[in-house]
Amino acid sequence: MKKFLIVTAAIVLCLLGLYFGVYYGGFYLDFQPDAPVEATVKTEGKTILLKNDDGAFEPLTVRGVNLSASIPGHASTDFAVEEETWLRWFTQIRAMGANTIRIYTIYDDTFYNAFYRFNTESESPLYLLQGLQVSDYANYSGSDAYGEEFYAALKQDSITAVDVLHGQKSIMLNRMKGSGRYRRDVSPWVLGYVLGNEWNAGTIAYTNHNRNHPAAYQGKYFSTAEG
Repeated sequence: MKKFLIVTAAIVLCLLGLYFGVYYGGFYLDFQPDAPVEATVKTEGKTILLKNDDGAFEPLTVRGVNLSASIPGHASTDFAVEEETWLRWFTQIRAMGANTIRIYTIYDDTFYNAFYRFNTESESPLYLLQGLQVSDYANYSGSDAYGEEFYAALKQDSITAVDVLHGQKSIMLNRMKGSGRYRRDVSPWVLGYVLGNEWNAGTIAYTNHNRNHPAAYQGKYFSTAEG
């Protein structure tokens, strides 16, 4: 009996450790490293192309609405909007002819739960532009965009946002951003990401004129043009 209890306790602790590692720590094992990266959205020049039900890409005209998490009596960072309110807003946004919503940062799990519910129950889904907001401290500090507080924070927020959109994240406390248990995979309706919000003009100028950094960026999935 004693051995059984020890083994059971060890299994429970391992499962709890795995749970916290995956949902809180970002631990990830890729069991298909050679699988191709697939996307439902791509661009050709300035045209956004969306994959249809037949697997072909067709142009999408974005008719968008900026959607804040603010309601009367609360700051936007309180994330006080309830799921039913989000659903009502989504219905009204779709009824007015829009097809895309843009949010400024990671919202509470109630937003993503409502977004998933609306899109799975609606014949005409909404699409999402996920914002990645740089903290005011980094944006208005004396550092440029390659500084540790700036770049490292933006990179970590990007990783967190990807996990959130795929329903693979839990956030207990998130200063100036949302929190909760993110278990809904809304990635099929994500058009892209908006990097930064209300950029400080001095930070932009300082970064652009700093000759210690490249004038363009070429990554695996993301790149910018010279100038």
